[in-house]
Amino acid sequence: MLLSRRITVLSASETGNSREVAEWLRDALEPLCDTVRLVDAFDYPASSLPDEDLLFMVTSTQGEGEPPMEAEELYDDVMGEAAPRMDGVEFAVLGLGDSAYGVNFNRMARWFDARYAELGAHRLMPHRECDLDYEATAERWIGDVVAALGAKPGESSQVSGNVVSPGASEDAYTLVGRTLLSSPDCAKQVYRIRLAAAHAIEYEPGDMMAVRYRNDDETVRRVLDAAFRGANDAGSDVVTRNGTRDATCEAATRDAARNADPALFDKLAEALRDRDITNTSPSLIARYASISGNETVRAAVGDPLFLERYACANPPEALFHDFPGTATMADALDIFTGSSRRLYSISNAQPTPVAGDNCGGDQGVTVAEVWPDVGAEGAHLVDLTVTRVTHELDGRTLVGACTGYLTGLPIGSRISADIVSNPRFHFPTDRMADVIMIALGSAIAPYRAFLQQRAYDHASGRAWLMVGNRHPRQDALYREELRRCRDTGLLTRLDVAWSRDEQDPQHVQDLITAAASDLWRWIESGASVFICGHGGTAVASIMAAVSAVVEDQGHMSSDEAHRYMADLERSGRLRH
Repeated sequence: MLLSRRITVLSASETGNSREVAEWLRDALEPLCDTVRLVDAFDYPASSLPDEDLLFMVTSTQGEGEPPMEAEELYDDVMGEAAPRMDGVEFAVLGLGDSAYGVNFNRMARWFDARYAELGAHRLMPHRECDLDYEATAERWIGDVVAALGAKPGESSQVSGNVVSPGASEDAYTLVGRTLLSSPDCAKQVYRIRLAAAHAIEYEPGDMMAVRYRNDDETVRRVLDAAFRGANDAGSDVVTRNGTRDATCEAATRDAARNADPALFDKLAEALRDRDITNTSPSLIARYASISGNETVRAAVGDPLFLERYACANPPEALFHDFPGTATMADALDIFTGSSRRLYSISNAQPTPVAGDNCGGDQGVTVAEVWPDVGAEGAHLVDLTVTRVTHELDGRTLVGACTGYLTGLPIGSRISADIVSNPRFHFPTDRMADVIMIALGSAIAPYRAFLQQRAYDHASGRAWLMVGNRHPRQDALYREELRRCRDTGLLTRLDVAWSRDEQDPQHVQDLITAAASDLWRWIESGASVFICGHGGTAVASIMAAVSAVVEDQGHMSSDEAHRYMADLERSGRLRH
């Protein structure tokens, strides 16, 4: 018997995975309901929301927690003050993402889900989040949707599961080089990590590499200590975040855990070496909340803003301390489900057949003159620009799990990794296109790849790089390479700001303001603007500086400048 419901399946996809899952859902629902339609977010106006009966959304999350390109306008309208009410509408949301993005993992699913509820819609079921290996989770969600609609087993068509997981292409690379780019006494040490594949690989400037790392014994022990204490001694000071630790009590706690079930302890310790146990994400908080039984954190899970703020400010161990509950060591694998992967922008380009050996337009300069260490094996190489991350916890200096792994492994070690396409940050294919690149610190990585590509392609368009670093003596990343790019004409203009320069401290936003008239002329003549920084706050600040230039130089109101920037984004000429 068909259900008399009107169902809209809304797909917000960038690479096609969300669209495919949306098709699975449509195929599963069509035998059950007389009206089922599948709509792409690009073709869906927010004004249609009040007219829906049942709305199922499948959405990915891109970059720094942004909507897919096709859903940008819908996102702005739904999140805006003029968003229509959705009283009487039932909905459910499924997110597809990559946990390597940390706090931004499946951000769009959380925000759309929360916003629909704010607008008066009724949540048919809690939103669900898929990681890279999304198929099984997506199929379970579809099964839950079918069950929630009251269908009997067997009434729905079989859901297909033949999509290849994006993580299935993981390859083994060899660590063949590690060069310190910053000074040895720099507080933030930055390295160029060079990996070699056993075969030629394909990627574009702007793409990323997901590196799989292994947690060391100390990291695993620390997390197990916190998990065990949270279950058995929530009131103790075995692990604190105020700089005090009782080492004797901590050791006794750990020994008790090991002695209580040594086989379980060793099994968990080995399994957690390949899990993401050092990165706090909203999904991790939600899993902990459901398992721990702590009512405070369970009540807070519905607030996406709390989840993001807490995740940014606290290590995973803090969950067990701040929200003690009934979680035991046996629950560790259900709490820490994410794989140990981190994403890095690729910092080099691949030689192209059309390239020949000259670069810089008519300059007649060889690629080797700008990058002397790029040899014939370039098609097999991947360069990463990696900052060795450190932070303080309980009076100790801890090193980021993946950065410590990459900067500590012996040369010649094997590393598992895979290429992650990032079309949102691909550069213009037109060799005559002008490009403005703005970066902070090691976020210069994709621009190095782009400059190499322009060299290989004999690009004649202008290129302007503005980069902000801290100190000219300590943080001049790729100094000589950039100087050669400027001297050969590969870079038309190079501006660098030093925020801790004793003589003239500046930020990259100051460079933007100082070059306002030139920047506006470039943009008005068709240049594309790329912004790359660490974290949404930094990027938002740079965006605000560019918007201020547009407003001032274009003699626009604030609203007009905002619309101008939005048009640049929609046309692909502003990317971040």
